[in-house]
Amino acid sequence: MNGSDFVIETGVLLEYRGEAADLIIPEGVTAIADRVFQRAAFIRSLVLPEGLGRIGASAFEGAYMLGEILLPDSVETVGCNAFYGCAMAKRITIGKRLREIGVGAFSACQYLKEITVDEENPYFKTMEGILYTKDARVLLQFPCGEIRHQIRIPDGVEKISPYAFSYAAHILTVELPRSVRYVGREAFRYCGNLASVRMLNPDTETDFFVFEDCRFLQSVRRGEG
Repeated sequence: MNGSDFVIETGVLLEYRGEAADLIIPEGVTAIADRVFQRAAFIRSLVLPEGLGRIGASAFEGAYMLGEILLPDSVETVGCNAFYGCAMAKRITIGKRLREIGVGAFSACQYLKEITVDEENPYFKTMEGILYTKDARVLLQFPCGEIRHQIRIPDGVEKISPYAFSYAAHILTVELPRSVRYVGREAFRYCGNLASVRMLNPDTETDFFVFEDCRFLQSVRRGEG
């Protein structure tokens, strides 16, 4: 990998001209601009430097051969769709300072089995392997490569983020508690084996295409009856 492959201005990585399978972002980079590595299918491993604070929107979107996403403690912001479609990523590790995760940042990672968050992070946590805000009111991302057939969202969750379960091929049934008031766009899209959904709150709002392309879905029931 040649250092001249990177175009960097005042700490911001603006462009990459190489094709390294094992990509090491240089020390001194404090931000990765939007879409720099979008559809970079050649990347198989990634090392991000300590001191990196921001990863832009769609920065690694579609880098589908990337096997693991390890965010150093310095990263504070991950933009929308930053790692969307990194299909082969099996593990995501979130450091202690991350405070903002854009919509779809870790979605459509079809083989994702594990999400971990530093215990000192004041903004996010995992429960039973699922990523939530620290107060557990917002469910952000399910590791959609995990083999889990029944999903029962815990009481107290108020929002399911867009794309949170999309491409989770192993889920058969889902139950949402009365506390859930909103289910985001495409939250369960492409859940190819999902058969039944029960929403205990009859007034839960569902955004566009929530259950689109769930070809075996037979019932969506609302209320406790």
